[in-house]
Amino acid sequence: MVEVHPERFVAVTVPARLGPSVRLVTDRLRTPFFVLFQSEEIVIVALEGEWGREAHFLPGARAERGFRLITLETSPDNSPRLPEILARMHPAGIHARPLSAFHRDHLLVREEEVAAATEIVAAAVEEYRAQNAT
Repeated sequence: MVEVHPERFVAVTVPARLGPSVRLVTDRLRTPFFVLFQSEEIVIVALEGEWGREAHFLPGARAERGFRLITLETSPDNSPRLPEILARMHPAGIHARPLSAFHRDHLLVREEEVAAATEIVAAAVEEYRAQNAT
């Protein structure tokens, strides 16, 4: 199953030194949201509306707006891996940020690329299922 979340998302980059404040902000976010810890910074992916409510708690944060979230139900027998899907997107000029969760994988895609990205994901899933049908 491939689903496009109806709301827009934002990717927020925060200096790692603000880690305690990030925890307070993310405690107030509803799902889906993601927190990616990198060496010098923390990236929060959240709904744009929620970020608007919380932005003032993280001074110095850089927000990139205009993303959509594509969700892919994952299991070994019904879906391709994210690297395979990303390899199909690259030649089409689509840059997606992979976000993995326990039972689902997600792709954060610019709003203007979401239709093309969704077609690529759906085609990859169908091809994978056809190749792995028993």
